[in-house]
Amino acid sequence: MWQMRTLNLAIVGVLVLGASAWAQKAKYTRQQDVKVDVKLSDRVKPIVPKDPKDTQQQEQPLSADQVLAVEGLVGDLRAEQEQILVKLISDTPDRNVDEKSDYYFRLGELYAKQQRYWRLRGAELAIQADQTKNAKTRAEGQAAIDKAKQYMVKTIKTYQALTTNDAF
Repeated sequence: MWQMRTLNLAIVGVLVLGASAWAQKAKYTRQQDVKVDVKLSDRVKPIVPKDPKDTQQQEQPLSADQVLAVEGLVGDLRAEQEQILVKLISDTPDRNVDEKSDYYFRLGELYAKQQRYWRLRGAELAIQADQTKNAKTRAEGQAAIDKAKQYMVKTIKTYQALTTNDAF
């Protein structure tokens, strides 16, 4: 029993010594005001939400009239592209199958874009002519529709030349 009491006193002594050692001031103290200069790369920077006022002004969708106007401005460039593609098709030998078939396809797509533009332009002019009862606008609309038919025929002939050639 005296051994048990001695053991209990030893444990209490260790606890008291440990508590007093813990209560003493440590030899090393941390400095809490250390500042680390970190430079974030673009990959890890947080996403900053944009101002909703700015996004409303920038993200206005284009109207169909604006798109049609842009397509009309591109018409001269497409005429030049048509001439270039026709020349490339005639100058490219038949043994260059990949190149020549690509030129035929591009020319067909170019004609299809022109046909869509003139069809929409003709419809727009027809609507204006019906509203204003203007004969000049009606004639312009009919000319646009005729031009759309010409481009449709060119498109069909180009795709037919592409698909009927066994080399392609």
